[in-house]
Amino acid sequence: MSQKIYGFSNEIRAVGEENKMVLEGRAIVFNQPIVLYEFDGIKYKEIIAETALDKVDLSDIVLRYNHNGEYIVLARTRNRSLALEKKLDGLYFKATLQDNIQAHRDVYNAVKSGLIDKMSFGFMVAVNGEQYNLSTHTRTVTEIRKLTDISIVDQPAYESTYVEARSRLEKYTGIDVLRESLIIKAEILKVRILL
Repeated sequence: MSQKIYGFSNEIRAVGEENKMVLEGRAIVFNQPIVLYEFDGIKYKEIIAETALDKVDLSDIVLRYNHNGEYIVLARTRNRSLALEKKLDGLYFKATLQDNIQAHRDVYNAVKSGLIDKMSFGFMVAVNGEQYNLSTHTRTVTEIRKLTDISIVDQPAYESTYVEARSRLEKYTGIDVLRESLIIKAEILKVRILL
């Protein structure tokens, strides 16, 4: 799958460290179901498995503001201003911003004051890197092909996430409808056989 999709987390904080502007938090949460949307009373969920990042190259990941490619990059693993650490419960980051860049100061101060306190991440799922459980309506991402960025966001893109999530999961919604249709047809056949 080549579609870029987004997930979110609400763990970020500004840390005063030796007169540096440091942001740290958890960008990706593992093994926790998140409701992406509800359709006809059914909650469609997604889980990012702890193995999802095992094959991802993390050597050149950027920290952005609101996934905006036109906004100056805040930190990057390639120049070591961004450090990523995979733990059992998620992907953690520590970013050192540049105090001589006004945009960095603005973002740092917004996080420090609590105006911005959410995280998001862009990624592409590997071929066969997802499983879907029909009974729980849960998509589990088992392998991410590419992590495109982690982003500090003032609000996770609930509306765009909803739209993108629907387009990702509509194929599963169709499976549910097909399954229900087959169950009804099977019941009709049972009744006909009994008659």
